[in-house]
Amino acid sequence: MTNSSPYPTKLRLTNRAVDALAGQPDNVRARRYWDSEFPGLYLQFSRKGVASYCLRYTKLDGRDGDFTIGQAGIISAENARLSAKERMSALTLHGIDPVDARRAIRQEARSREDTTFGGIAEAFIAAKSKAREGKEPLEEVFFLRRYVIPRLGKIEITQINQQMIVQVIEEVQSEIARRAERKNANGKQTANGCHKAIRRIYRWAIAGDKATKNPADFPLLFPIKIKKRRGRLDEQRFASYWNALVENYRSSERTVVPLAIMIYMVTLQRPIDIARAYRSQFDFNKRTWIIAEGETKTGAEYFIPLSDLSAALIQKAFSLHDSDWLFPKSFRKEGRMCEASMTNAWRRARIALSGRGEVTDLDVELYDCRRFGRTQIRHKLKFDKDVAEAVINHHDAGRMDTRYDVFDFDDQVRCAQNAWSSEIMKMVGIDNAETFAATL
Repeated sequence: MTNSSPYPTKLRLTNRAVDALAGQPDNVRARRYWDSEFPGLYLQFSRKGVASYCLRYTKLDGRDGDFTIGQAGIISAENARLSAKERMSALTLHGIDPVDARRAIRQEARSREDTTFGGIAEAFIAAKSKAREGKEPLEEVFFLRRYVIPRLGKIEITQINQQMIVQVIEEVQSEIARRAERKNANGKQTANGCHKAIRRIYRWAIAGDKATKNPADFPLLFPIKIKKRRGRLDEQRFASYWNALVENYRSSERTVVPLAIMIYMVTLQRPIDIARAYRSQFDFNKRTWIIAEGETKTGAEYFIPLSDLSAALIQKAFSLHDSDWLFPKSFRKEGRMCEASMTNAWRRARIALSGRGEVTDLDVELYDCRRFGRTQIRHKLKFDKDVAEAVINHHDAGRMDTRYDVFDFDDQVRCAQNAWSSEIMKMVGIDNAETFAATL
């Protein structure tokens, strides 16, 4: 077959010659050029036109081998020739195969990666901090650096077992309990925080294939005893709280926290997600609210479809200011609303409703809205359990069944969110979402 290139397939490789060869048209068939000075060295062009220096040699078992020295755009022809001579000398005198030698170097480099618990924990902190640029640091950072890393930091993450983690948690609890200056502190809450931080590190490591199991995936050693609550929301109580919040919002010029709670009641997202929400998370054309994985409690991305009611309320909130936050602190750009404000506003509404005799259960908390909404979606609106869980964004990235279940619930979640908003509008007597938001 005739070679259409004006250059022979064997020539002395120089930088100038390589530049000329690179300018050949794509239909040139001969794309391997052998060096006339050093046998075995050749210039190889890929299908995309990338030129690399390579070495053809005979392996110790007699087979032919090819070794890529490097791209021609990075190293010179003379350096490629010197590299080929060095590798052939090592093969001839010492039996060092260039391909095997490079593989060993790469394996050594990978083995030097810090796979200790401390190294993985710091990588986790760095990754989450980058994703949360401009936001407050993760709660786990203090627990990890103050208590956990000093105890587990130098141990390979795959060598840590449940017994070792239990020992660390118990030591943290005892250390805090022994501090005379910390009156009435038993250390249990901090110990639990350390446990949760370790568990989250392993979930992140598993997702990144740095670990295969989570030895911290066991119940908290020091569960905080919470008095069992008898109260709960039903349709009538939900409507009473909603109407009380609307009344508080309309009668107050100082606070918009009732509006934040209404958005929470419609979207069923965590109060902290409402407080941390900012403009770029929302796409009102696509009717979506996306919270990136680095900004969520569970470490998973949250997908929240916006119904007519939720979109109208959120747009109402943004129309009140020019801050990037959905609810800026006192409507100043330098901060955002604290989620505790929502809890306090809910309690004030509860006291007012109790004083008027509209509610009798004084232990109904803000969190009960998520419980009630999830219950209604599951049992009254007849959506599957998985869909109901997806609506409120319950995720556990550390569970193997979660990692391998990739079913897309987005369309069903959107249907469930729309159905829940329609249910709210029926309960509280709203005919049109945009009209209602405009009257706030």
